[in-house]
Amino acid sequence: MQARLHIEAPATETVALWYWLRNESDLRGRVARAPQPSSPGSMGTAADLVVTLATSSTAAVLARSIQVWLTQRHRDITLTVTGPDGRTVSLDARRVQPGEVEPLIRAGLGLTEKPSTASGGAAPVAPVEP
Repeated sequence: MQARLHIEAPATETVALWYWLRNESDLRGRVARAPQPSSPGSMGTAADLVVTLATSSTAAVLARSIQVWLTQRHRDITLTVTGPDGRTVSLDARRVQPGEVEPLIRAGLGLTEKPSTASGGAAPVAPVEP
């Protein structure tokens, strides 16, 4: 099972998230960059991140980690998470409250169980259909 993360922001933000996720012990070795065709007039190659989700707990770690990473960003970032079953959730980092991020990502990843109280997340929202 894999999740795809697409960031609409400067390429440095994708690289920053890539490094961030690679430093999560439960995600180590599960995060890869997937080159995307560049749009006309752009320089370089855009890349999405692909995360291999071995278990639902790995997916939960991904959701919590993204929540923390997004709350530390000070730029306009739109993050789109596509879960293994094709569900998609898009988050605008400037318009989402920190406690809302994890439940939205969990819904996009198809996780239906309530997040742990240690993560500080709210109850999950209804999944977004593909």
